[in-house]
Amino acid sequence: MPHFILQKTEASQFGDYLSLVQNPRIMALISGRTLGATEAETQYAAIQARNLLHPACGYFYLRDRNGQLMGLCKLQINRPNASEAEIGYLPHPDYWGRGLASAVCTELLARARELRFIHRLRALTDPANHASAHILRKHGFALQAEPVSEHGYQRQLWLLPLPRAEHRAT
Repeated sequence: MPHFILQKTEASQFGDYLSLVQNPRIMALISGRTLGATEAETQYAAIQARNLLHPACGYFYLRDRNGQLMGLCKLQINRPNASEAEIGYLPHPDYWGRGLASAVCTELLARARELRFIHRLRALTDPANHASAHILRKHGFALQAEPVSEHGYQRQLWLLPLPRAEHRAT
């Protein structure tokens, strides 16, 4: 499994984001299509806004020890101190099949457990993305019976409760 560092995305790093969302192999199981520059700019601006909701939540670049881009992941909340967060990971194809996505999932779970206000995690997958389904199942996520529609695409919804002994925000 390759070593990785999580680096919160910054506005000045749009080029890294663009290189991922314009890669057809990466986007095949995300949206089924690559993003144009204008659409990617709009999405990246929304990502930067979400990054401000909590210092430990948001979108993160995956980088190797030398700073080389390995992919993108998220521990996303939609409002401050939300009780639910969404995880996601988007490794570069050069790292597929090498354990990176599973290791990133493990790291995101650990970070979510440290945030006492998060009581449930969710993940969305393309029904054809069997590798991601395997990773989520291995990490304790349960597939929900009904698929959900997001941005016009059918997705499988996975949930993982994070039981808490006490309920307090940190």
